Amino acid sequence: MPPVQQIQYGQEQTNFQKFKMGLMMGTCVGVVTGVLFGGFAVITQGPGPNGAMRTIGQYIAGSAGTFGLFMSIGSVIRSEEHELLTPMQKFRLKLLEQRYK
Repeated sequence: MPPVQQIQYGQEQTNFQKFKMGLMMGTCVGVVTGVLFGGFAVITQGPGPNGAMRTIGQYIAGSAGTFGLFMSIGSVIRSEEHELLTPMQKFRLKLLEQRYK
């Protein structure tokens, strides 16, 4: 019985699409981290002069911006390595990926 052919229907994402995906993932992680750390800070140290919601919001905005920035830059940096490969290197990489699936 012959092996089943694998058909790939999609295209590789552009760098801008990878940038947006990294930004969204980093922002989501940052929001969760900001809620956790902001909530902990309000519970342990009190809300302060700005109030609880504004304090937690500042934690959320700071961590979401930071995580989003670094994840988006990291995803673009990681995606550029395949564009610099020669056709033979791409072929070898494809063979290795198929071997170790």
